[in-house]
Amino acid sequence: MKDVSLFGFNAKGTTCKKTQLNIKNMVCDRCKMAVEQVLKEAKLTPERIDLGEVWVSDRPTEAQLAQLKNTLRGLWALNCSTISGSR
Repeated sequence: MKDVSLFGFNAKGTTCKKTQLNIKNMVCDRCKMAVEQVLKEAKLTPERIDLGEVWVSDRPTEAQLAQLKNTLRGLWALNCSTISGSR
């Protein structure tokens, strides 16, 4: 299995189709809505969004992860968000 590590995202390649992303600094429902919009802009399909935790239907590419991190940092400029995940 290949390990992927990029911008705090860690995932092990498996046959599982869903990927969990852990996103710090999500504190309210508005954060969940903002993260959902960012995921859709990155062409990722959110399966479930909870505070601090998101499940997407497929494994994000390195470009998608970079886009997520940059966009979320812009949203939480004072509280830079960190993305990490496992699959």
